[in-house]
Amino acid sequence: RLELVWQESRSRAVLAAFRHTASGQLLYVVCCHLEGAPWKVASRVSQARSALDRIALDQRRRGVEAGECCLVVAGDFNSEEDSAVCRLLGAGELSKEYRDPWAPDVELSKECCTHNFVLQDLYARTRSGPLRRRPATFCAPAARPTFAAIDFVFYSPRTLRRVAVREPFTEEQLEATRVVGVPSEWHFSDH
Repeated sequence: RLELVWQESRSRAVLAAFRHTASGQLLYVVCCHLEGAPWKVASRVSQARSALDRIALDQRRRGVEAGECCLVVAGDFNSEEDSAVCRLLGAGELSKEYRDPWAPDVELSKECCTHNFVLQDLYARTRSGPLRRRPATFCAPAARPTFAAIDFVFYSPRTLRRVAVREPFTEEQLEATRVVGVPSEWHFSDH
């Protein structure tokens, strides 16, 4: 059903474009694992910007508009929903004055960062409204485990429709995680 028409590797991201064989619709996908050091906020922003810039370049080469194509940006952002990367993806811009809560003293860019994609956080809303809480995707093992959502899926709502949202952990898994953290015997990943 999908034909690979373009792919490229960037720093900490793999980019691809697929053509839906029946409709001819293009689907762009970014799968990323952004820089993990908490103080390297600017690197994470740069990695996300680079991926979006490369997709925009491929779209220009094909003569297609950003709003006509499907886009999914998914992966481990190594930051939470109030981060600069999430703000850039969701708002379409990041002012040069913006400071990331993880590293408020770090300058992210000398200029305003923008992109032409309309993206929405998959977990931000359900059909009935906002989620009661963002589901945790990570748990740092410690005397008091720290749960956080650092994995995200952004998509283009003009061309894609969300039909379901999956909770990363069941209530039983969350309870088990509180005791041992992840990775664990029942969950091989650290998130």
